[in-house]
Amino acid sequence: TSRRRHTRCGWLSRGLGDVYKRQGPGKLLDSGSRGEMSVGVGDTVIYGKYGGSDIEVDGQEMKILRESDILAKVL
Repeated sequence: TSRRRHTRCGWLSRGLGDVYKRQGPGKLLDSGSRGEMSVGVGDTVIYGKYGGSDIEVDGQEMKILRESDILAKVL
């Protein structure tokens, strides 16, 4: 099976997107309040090949992303 599929926007590689599983409180703004996140738990997001940091938790590989690492949210 191919890891790429053609969409109206071009080619999408399944290796570059994943389901958003957990969410932090949001970026701390200069005012002291937290910024609202544009993605939520359960959203499928696309990020760059080298975006984020790879970690392992209880034997499961995960990626930590900043909101600025997210290129798109799949609707």
